[in-house]
Order: sequence, then C-alpha cells, then structure tokens
Amino acid sequence: MGFRHVLLLGAAMAPGIATAQTATPAPAAQADAVDDSGIGEIVVTAQRRSENLQNVPISVAALTQQQLTSAGISAVQDLTAATPGFVWARTTSTNQPTVRGIGTRNFAAGDEPNVATYFDGVYQPDSFGAVYELANVERVELLKGPQVTLFGRNATGGAVNIVTKKPSFTTEGEGSISYGRFDYLHGTAYISGPIVDDKLAVSLSGVAEDNGGYIRDIFRNVDMGKRKIGALRGKMLFQPSEGVEFQLGGFYSYTKDDTTFATHPLNGNSNVRTLVNNPARNPLNLPLSTVIPTGDFQTALDFKPFLRVKQYMIDGHMSVDLGFATLTGVAAYQNTDNDYAQDFDYSPLNVTRITINWVGHSTYQDLLLTSNGEGRFKWMVGGNALQAYAAQDPQNTNGNMTIDSQKTRSISGFVEGTYELVDHLFLTGGARYTRDKKTALYIPPASDPNQNRAGSSTTFNNLSPRAVARYEFARNSNVYASYSRGFKSGTYNPLTRNGALIPASPEKIEAFEGGIKTNLGSNVRFNAAAFHYNYTNLQVTQFGTINGVTVSFLQNAGKAKIDGAEASLEVKFNQHFRMSASAARLKTKITDFPGAAVTIPNPAVPPMSGNITTPINVSGKDLPRAPHWTGNIAANYTTDLGGGKLDVDASVYLTSRWYVDVLNRVAAPGYALANGSISWTTPDEHWRLSVFGKNLFNERYFATLLTFGGTDQFAYDKPRWFGGTVAYKF
Repeated sequence: MGFRHVLLLGAAMAPGIATAQTATPAPAAQADAVDDSGIGEIVVTAQRRSENLQNVPISVAALTQQQLTSAGISAVQDLTAATPGFVWARTTSTNQPTVRGIGTRNFAAGDEPNVATYFDGVYQPDSFGAVYELANVERVELLKGPQVTLFGRNATGGAVNIVTKKPSFTTEGEGSISYGRFDYLHGTAYISGPIVDDKLAVSLSGVAEDNGGYIRDIFRNVDMGKRKIGALRGKMLFQPSEGVEFQLGGFYSYTKDDTTFATHPLNGNSNVRTLVNNPARNPLNLPLSTVIPTGDFQTALDFKPFLRVKQYMIDGHMSVDLGFATLTGVAAYQNTDNDYAQDFDYSPLNVTRITINWVGHSTYQDLLLTSNGEGRFKWMVGGNALQAYAAQDPQNTNGNMTIDSQKTRSISGFVEGTYELVDHLFLTGGARYTRDKKTALYIPPASDPNQNRAGSSTTFNNLSPRAVARYEFARNSNVYASYSRGFKSGTYNPLTRNGALIPASPEKIEAFEGGIKTNLGSNVRFNAAAFHYNYTNLQVTQFGTINGVTVSFLQNAGKAKIDGAEASLEVKFNQHFRMSASAARLKTKITDFPGAAVTIPNPAVPPMSGNITTPINVSGKDLPRAPHWTGNIAANYTTDLGGGKLDVDASVYLTSRWYVDVLNRVAAPGYALANGSISWTTPDEHWRLSVFGKNLFNERYFATLLTFGGTDQFAYDKPRWFGGTVAYKF
C-alpha cells in the first residue's frame, strides 16, 4: 500500500480539522474567545500557571487550535507570518528560530538554539530534529525576550511552547483531508475518549503529508521541493482521585524533505563557473546556463539530495494537589536520527558531495511546586535536569571523515515570587541557577594521519535574575516594566579541524522591557511593548589559524544592542466582522566585532566566481535575520448561510528586508504574503468545506538563503497556490 493510500485511510478513520486549509494567521490576540459576546479572554501558561494573557507581564503571542486551523498553520515554520518580530529560518538540515534579532546560525552537534522550544513541557535540545507538525494542538505560545526563570534554559531570545490536547472523558474525534496545487495532499486525524469513566482516558492523533515538487531540476529532469511527513501521538490520562493526575505520552514522526537542497547560486555567483571549460570537471561539456540555472524555480544537480529525520519521544507527567501548593513533574526520553546528502557545489558538475548522519538522544526531568490560593503572595520553586548526547559523522567525495560528538549534563534550579504590595500593584522577583558540563570528542579523518584525536570538558555556571513591576489599572488591563538577564550556555564546535577543541563562552543578555495590555471595553484589545537589550559574547562561526592550518571554530563576537517596539490591535465590530493588526519595529547594531570572518565575492577572473573568506570589522552592522519592520493585518467575516455558517478569512503578512550575514552583504528582500480562505460549516457543525489560496500576490520569498565559501545559495518558497479541504468532527 502506497504512502498516499495510508494517508487517505488514516484521515478517513479519524476525521478532524484541517491544519492547512486557510490563510495566514491573525495576531495572537485573535485566539479563542471564552465569551462570544466580545473578544473574550486568552488563557496561557507563560508563567507556568494558567492565567489571562492580559495579566501576564511578558510579550506573548498565543494561538489556539481554532486559530491555527483558520490561519492555515500546519507547522512551526508557518508561525513566522503569525508573529511580527519572529523569523523561523531553515537551513539545509536545521531549523533556526530568531526572536527580536536573537537566534543562531550554528548547526554543530550539541549546540542548542538560543530560542528554546518546549513540546508538551519537554525541552528540545537540538535544532536537527525540530520538525513539529501542529495537529492536535491545544495552543502554541511564543514568549518573546529572555525567559530567565520558568522557561529559562538557553532562552536568551525567547521560547516556543507547544501544548497538545489532553485526552477527553467525552468521546470525540476530528479528521480532515486537503488537496492543492503541486499535488499537495495533507490529512489529520484525532480521536479521544474514556476507558474508565472519570478515571482513565486515551487519545490518538496523527498527521500525514505528501507534497509534490515545485522546483525543476533541469539537469536530471525531475521535480524537487517535495515533502513527506508522517507523525503519530498517543496519550493516556489517569485521574485516580480528585487533585491527582498522571499522563503518559508517546510521539513518533518521520520527515523526508528536499526543499532546502533544491538550491542554486544567488545572482549566478558560483565557484563552478571557473570549471565550465575544464573537460576533467565538465566531461559532458554542459553550457553555463545548465551549470548555473537562471529560472526562479530551477536547480541543476548531479545527484539526488535528501533529508530524512526520524524522531520519537516518550514522556510522563504528574500533577498532585497538596492543598497549599501543587506539585507537577515531567520526565521524558527522546531520540533523533537525521540523515542528509547535499550537492555542495550546487551544480551538475561532480565537485563536492556531503553526506552527514546526525544522531542525538536526551533525557529531561522537571519538577515544580506552585502555590495555591488567592492571597497576596504567590510563589513557585522548581528545577530541571538535562542529559543530552549528539554526534555527527560527515563525509565528502574525497573520503575524508570526522566523527564529532558532544555531551551535555545540566542541572538548574529556579524560584519566583509575586507579591501584591498594595491593591493592584504586583512586584515579581526570581532567579535561575544553571550548571552545565560540556564534553566534546573529535576523531579525525582516517585519510589525514597528521591530525590527532582530541577530547575536552568544560563547566559553565550562571545565576540569572528577573524583576517585574505590574500595575492593574482596570480589570484585565495592565502596565508593566521588567528587567532580566538571560544566559545561553557555552559550547564546543565539533566542526573544528586539527583537534582544536576550543569552547565558546556563554552568551549573555541584559533586557529592559515596558508594556501595556488593555481591553477597551469588551470589543477592543490593544497591547504594546518596547524593549532594549545589551547583548554580549554572541556565538558565531569564525575562521582562524591553529598550528599553521586554517580552521573553523565557534567564537564569541563581542557586543550588540537591540531596540524595538511592538503593538497589536484587535477590534470586534459586531457578531459578523472582526479585524486585527500588529506590527514590530526592530533596530539592531553590532557594536564590537572587529574580526568577523565573512564571505565576499572572489575578485578573481571571471567575475562572479564564488566567494572567499576574509576578516572584516562589522561593527555598526545589523544582526542577521532582524527585519526592521514586520506586520500582519487580518480580517474575518462570518454569517449564516443555508442553515450553516460561512466564514471568510483574509490576511497579509509584511516584512522589510533582512540580512543573512553579519557583513549585511546578502539580504532577503521584503515581501507581502497574502492568504485567504472561504469555508462553510453545516448546520449540525459536523462537516466543514473550505477552499484556500496562499501567496496570492505570487511573491518570491526564500525557503532558504545561505552564504558559504563557494557560493551564496537559495531556494524560493512556493509560488501562488490553491486548494480545498473537507473536515469532519463529532
């Protein structure tokens, strides 16, 4: 039975809401409403307890399953268009989120992102396996700014918190099937119900996708940009008595994707240009137009690249009400296997191929004691531990091979308390202590007897504080000011040559933020924040000389400053029509980085013959992936039709250009991404029929954009496309 037959069968067995059926999302303020007569409340756990978003003194974007469905968000990378100030970038094999200009471009084994991701409360320590399909999701929270205490591990930029649904004691199910241009086929399924009434319940959810290609390889005459996904999540909920709860979950996913490998040289700049007239390298005498294609959705490669990612996770959760406080705990084991092969010269000439196997596994434990009651003082104390291992084994066409690995053993503790000093004035203070031990191993290529095997171990310690003042001037309307210091642990660069295991020092950030969150009546919500960051010891990939040999290594880059402001407005005009708008202004500046290793076009003849690496002072430049302006405008119209309900959604995401490198030489141009959908729900609310369109303006924007020593390479994301969805729930 083929993959597509399995997908269709799974969707038919357990129908559910489509996660890819409509437009780009409205801002977070448009999440599910508790009171349908107005905008309603948004409940989040950004402070590790359920609270109204308007009373949380943190910049948070919260999207519920209903909003994700209406917005057509099916994966984490789609959140870029939902949240101004957020960029989820993709490289060849990793996902690299950036919040307010803070992110990482490193892709070495064992290096953790500085925007933390939590999946059902479990910390995700690597970016090689960050492939999250957002089916069966209760909500997604994007916490902006250093999180310090409660979600504080390596969260100098912020944190992404993905929460899936609990099993239900009422039998329910959902499912959907979507089809669209480029042979896009996507299905979701969810079913839940009791095994023992009020005691034991289970749920099972799945998502599958088979996406045809939209990029043509003009040398091999095949389509690329293909994607296949399969994911399954099971949960069991046990409530033996009042106030006591246990959950056991299991997750498995498989991804096969060649989109970020279907690249070609940006502006034709490639070092293979010099090889076109070399019979030894170009035995087929291919013309330059084939070696370096010029079409927007073209590539030319001499073999089939691939990316295969397998992930599984087993997690357990407990919650016990002790009366004065609630004790919660999380324990999890996860494993990731990432294989990819890349045509590293991005041409049909057989110059350089790279194959890498990346493996990682980790255990994570978290324990939290949270005060109960409605007194003036609320507190929580907790700790977590992480044991992680990651290794990579790269090979190239010359047979050189290195085996690099890194182990992490981390333990941390945190405490936070909030006191209502006088009526409506709340003061919060907290701190996190972290102790990380990093151990790295380097095994040199067998083909190079002059290199030595090396190992090294380093311990990093840090104490990070947080302080907040919040004043509630009206019900669910607040102003706040906060100060915090964030920390990203030091790490080794396993790509170092000659066994020079030089650790990079931890990144640190000092953050100041002030904001207002207010409801202007029951139908208008306005939130805004301004912030200033002092950013030190940025971890960036550098080049230098060790024992007379040029090597690459992770190095601390000095200092940067970040200033910005964000605002969102939502208006519900009546029961039929609502609109929302949000915008972010960001100004970043590298203030001290005199010896940055950057790539510039090779001055050799002929022109546009690839890049060379050279040290340059980049002080005064922008940070990568930090657009000056981003924004989102969305509208929803709903009305009765044929006894059922008609919904029309439209949205536009706008971004200014942003740079991919610290030299600010290569930029992703600004664009406007417009999406829309029309859906009709039957009178019994069981069936939902939808049509959708994405990238309606047919913009050219990047799925991936990278700079390397040989060339700058890119691949565009999908052009304009359309589709339809049939969904059922009970």
